[in-house]
Amino acid sequence: MPDVHEGRTVPNGVVVATTNLVYPDLVGADIGCGASALRFAGAAEDLSTAELEAILAAVHASVPTLKHSAARAEENASEVEALGELSCASLANEARREGRYQLGTIGRGNHFLELARDEEGGVWGVVHTGSRAMGHAVIGHHLRAARAAVPGELPALDVREQAGKDYFADMQWACRYATANRLAILNALADALEQHGGMAAEESSYLDCLHNFARMEQHGGRMLLVHRKSANAADVGQRGIVAGSMKSGSRIVVGLGHAGSLRSSSHGAGRLMSRTEASEKVSTAQLKGMMRGIVYHEQQVARFRDEAPQAYRDLRNVMRAQSELVRGERALVPLLNDKRW
Repeated sequence: MPDVHEGRTVPNGVVVATTNLVYPDLVGADIGCGASALRFAGAAEDLSTAELEAILAAVHASVPTLKHSAARAEENASEVEALGELSCASLANEARREGRYQLGTIGRGNHFLELARDEEGGVWGVVHTGSRAMGHAVIGHHLRAARAAVPGELPALDVREQAGKDYFADMQWACRYATANRLAILNALADALEQHGGMAAEESSYLDCLHNFARMEQHGGRMLLVHRKSANAADVGQRGIVAGSMKSGSRIVVGLGHAGSLRSSSHGAGRLMSRTEASEKVSTAQLKGMMRGIVYHEQQVARFRDEAPQAYRDLRNVMRAQSELVRGERALVPLLNDKRW
């Protein structure tokens, strides 16, 4: 994909199709990671800086970085149980522990929550996060059973065998968890926006877009197991979200079903600098300059220089590079950015 960049095991921004083998590393540890968007009834120009700052503070208080309190975890129990069963007792126990505590948490790194305006002045919420500890637990458990056909190659599981079936089912569970996690965060944003901005959510606008997953699809008359690691599905007419940097915001796109890309697109802008390089090259003053006009955690700006806009590709160039894969529907420019450290 046009946003491809180096990853820990395999690159981010790749799509791979197989017949019977599923490769956990080609889905990644943050299973089901993706972006969700929701429009609100109101105009961006009606939100004052003071209201945006109040919304940021309210969301920061209600959406933890890592874990909820024990009381909130207990409230999450029924929602986690509703996601279905996992393949083994150890993963089920993890869901009862970390799964309950982390549902509705955002995480660190490139995960974020934004309030943005579109070209018409409308207001959108966008959240990017995934399955948190549960995704890591699922891949860690199943990689112990995976094997590489040739030494040095990626370990795989055969979906015709029980171990492969178990991973595939647990991967789908983690995808459902990730979607529920993003929705819980959007609900917290909706509460804050209604309280401090007087704007209600337009539920019909809700859009959820995974970019770390695998599923069976038909391509060229064959059923294939398509892995997308930091890549969106882009079937004809399918809407998706392509995230940019803290400054550039995101794009809502519509898929064109390009066969050569396995009906896929980029998931974002893609990194130009590693986290270490960005932290060394981008100063606090430079980051503050780039973020002028956006409400964010300015007092903590030094902590996320590794996520500076300069560390990412120009989203406009990425969109031009994938003009055969998707068409842009809406450009969302940040009003508020909540990124954790």
